[in-house]
Amino acid sequence: PGVRVLGPGEAGDGSGVALMSSEPSRAFRVVGLVRSESDARFAGQIGEARSRAEAELRRQGASVGADAVIVDETGVAEIAGGAVGAGLSDLDGGNLQRPGGAAYATRPVHRVTLRGRAVVFTGGPGG
Repeated sequence: PGVRVLGPGEAGDGSGVALMSSEPSRAFRVVGLVRSESDARFAGQIGEARSRAEAELRRQGASVGADAVIVDETGVAEIAGGAVGAGLSDLDGGNLQRPGGAAYATRPVHRVTLRGRAVVFTGGPGG
């Protein structure tokens, strides 16, 4: 209540919103709850997926005028059997990667989930 959600043109990209792993020492007020997810097709891409999820948290924080987002929960889940795309096929429908096999391969998808509180600093100790 009392918080106006800004539109995409008004809020900006969120680059000015800080991400914090613990509560700051200065006084703050929570203006919203934020959550983001991003998927990585391979375990080696989990860092990239986390970066995308963090950028989305910042963007959501900016949309409610937050100074920072306190990240309360971080998780990486492996979701079995995520489709990763079509395989190579010849003109009569056969699969060139696995003759007679499926047209796509499946492998686990790694989903990064972040949850937090968007906050504005209100002054007081430390600020």
